[in-house]
Amino acid sequence: MPQQWLLNQAASIDPDRAASLDFRFTNENTLLDRAYEKPVFGWGSWGRNHILDPVSGNILTVTDGRWIIVIGVYGWVGFLAEFGLLVLPLVLLWREALAARETSISPFIAPLSLILAINIADMLPNATLTPLTWLLAGMLVGYAELLRDQRLKVKKPVVGMQWQSIL
Repeated sequence: MPQQWLLNQAASIDPDRAASLDFRFTNENTLLDRAYEKPVFGWGSWGRNHILDPVSGNILTVTDGRWIIVIGVYGWVGFLAEFGLLVLPLVLLWREALAARETSISPFIAPLSLILAINIADMLPNATLTPLTWLLAGMLVGYAELLRDQRLKVKKPVVGMQWQSIL
């Protein structure tokens, strides 16, 4: 990521914003170095993913993005699990949209999918995971499974009739 270029661009607009962005980049780089010490399953809970002051025990780092929180606490396995579960509805709906040539898909699915995709993109710089995000992802997976069942019902009676004629 071209951090210096982004800092220069932010400084040309507002020096305070550039200082804030630099603080954020510094913290995320520090936390990412800490996460690479235990990359697979992470440091676990209780703030072990942070850098602590050895004298006072105070936390010296600030986490803001959901990605750095999840990688630090749960490692890459946790990151792929959480973000994979959130992206799964979009992949399933994409698959069903390609397969459903003659059937119609609800017009509400596209805006809801867009809301989920924007929320996932927003979780990279911000920790904005809410129960509503999980509810939306679950609803879209349910709809994708409904579309899948409807698509496969066309083929199932043929297979069922073949088994019935054999028996």
